Amino acid sequence: MLTASFVACSSDDEEQAATTGTTLLIEVSEEPMTYTVGSRSVGTRSAVYTMNNVDNLYLSDNRTQDDISNWPIRRDGNSNRWSVQNYSWPSSLSEVSFFARNTSSTLYYDSGYYIPHAVDQNASSQTDLLVATTTVPRNSPRIQLSFNHACAAVDFTISKTAKLSGCQVIVKTVKLHNIIDKGDYYIGRANPWAYRTSKTYYTIRSTEGEVIGTDPTPLMAANDYMFMIPQSLTAWDKSSNLQNCYFSIECTINGTIETKEIHFDGTAYIPFAPAWEAGTMYTVDILLGTGLRDGNGNKIF
Repeated sequence: MLTASFVACSSDDEEQAATTGTTLLIEVSEEPMTYTVGSRSVGTRSAVYTMNNVDNLYLSDNRTQDDISNWPIRRDGNSNRWSVQNYSWPSSLSEVSFFARNTSSTLYYDSGYYIPHAVDQNASSQTDLLVATTTVPRNSPRIQLSFNHACAAVDFTISKTAKLSGCQVIVKTVKLHNIIDKGDYYIGRANPWAYRTSKTYYTIRSTEGEVIGTDPTPLMAANDYMFMIPQSLTAWDKSSNLQNCYFSIECTINGTIETKEIHFDGTAYIPFAPAWEAGTMYTVDILLGTGLRDGNGNKIF
């Protein structure tokens, strides 16, 4: 979460700001995302936005519901001082609602102001979404904004269970299926996300083959999280109909389980039911064990 204060000019200049452009001086501070148990330290995960890696913020107000203006908020060098240039207070409003975010995406109105958001399939191209809103009297000398993380930050690891300790497990590709990837974020609502109907899959890892042990192996690049739209989904029910949410893992497994010889080369499936909340960081450890299924829901071993 970020906390920002807008500090306008002296009282003599505030009256002029209603008709001519003024500079809004901004002081920005920050609170980190919430960690879940087992999540990695943000100190080594630079993809989560902090004040050290946010370069631009953007501001709109409620003077119109069409052709909504978008003012850049710029940092003053490497300092913690920000400003909006050439802002003019709307003379038609006695109170002004401000909407701020860290994306230059156009703000729209449909029973409320919202930001369309889509999660790119490439994790390195995904962005953390920060949003804030407040309503103040026109020409207020000081404006405070509290920025919140609108997405969940998800990291993935993979490991094999102790029951597969007698097997060599080589993983090539890991995909996550049937995830909500598009939605409209309504700024200021208690339940801000309006989901689109589309779902997609994400390739979390694709290699020529990587040996997996009983210790978790990171699947994401060192500075990447997947910034997912908050959602709670139903897991695949292990039936012959692959639907709802699941992982598919292209892998080879060779060795013994107890006294049984195991030789598998193909795609295994694991049900998954995400419950991701905004502003929270998660680490999902994918466990490869004797419960692996084929595409028809049958146990592989």
